[in-house]
Amino acid sequence: MSDMWPHLANLLSHSWQAFLQAEGTTGLGWIGDRVVVPVAIFVITLIVIWARRGWRDMTEHWMKTLSWAFAVALTVLFTWHGLIFGWSLVKSVYGDHQWAISKIVELQSTPTMSCPSCPECPKANAFVEPANSLRRRTIALVEELNEFWRNRPSPAGQIGPSNPEYLKYYRDAQTAYENEHFRQRLVGIVSQYKMAGVDTGTMEQAFSQPERLVGSIPYGGWSLENCFSFMSELCQLENLAYHIDAHDQPIILTSKSSVRK
Repeated sequence: MSDMWPHLANLLSHSWQAFLQAEGTTGLGWIGDRVVVPVAIFVITLIVIWARRGWRDMTEHWMKTLSWAFAVALTVLFTWHGLIFGWSLVKSVYGDHQWAISKIVELQSTPTMSCPSCPECPKANAFVEPANSLRRRTIALVEELNEFWRNRPSPAGQIGPSNPEYLKYYRDAQTAYENEHFRQRLVGIVSQYKMAGVDTGTMEQAFSQPERLVGSIPYGGWSLENCFSFMSELCQLENLAYHIDAHDQPIILTSKSSVRK
């Protein structure tokens, strides 16, 4: 039962992000515009009536007029935005379902190596690195992210909220990023390195941030050509693949000749 809560929290988080994207705002902006401002208007109105006419008139005005207006406003607010959030929840569930199906098909279509089991066969005891080993999946994800951003060149002009074209570009890129489930896949791979004993620093916490788009310009860009001079986040992810072997075990270098291969 306890294993259900992280998945439920993850689903609600995805649905909330999809809801905010559909609304074209942020979490703080939505709460401020739809909750704080209307409540503040009602409260200030009551305070003004109380200051000018007294407590009795304020109470009567609230019971006759403002209470109904407040109730109607809340009903409309929660009905409309509840429908949008429900649609976002269904969309997130469907997206996760489609992603899971694609991964199942991918695993089922991966060819398996067959070899005679007789001792005379030289290939009987030969180890073949799986196509879905951790380091191969890491490189595949790096290449996928590299291609993702290569096909989305940043618009000309200043990078930041003062450029409307960049804001639209960033929102579209964030939607596509979420649809590919890059955040979940990145955190999943980094956590496997961490469990294997590889030092991942703060990568797991950084990659799990809702607004972080690994490979985008604000986080070092997607180019892998200058990793020796500038370790972008995508370069750091690629570098993890060189810290484990074909058995998903950490590579430990020592001063002796007992280097694991």
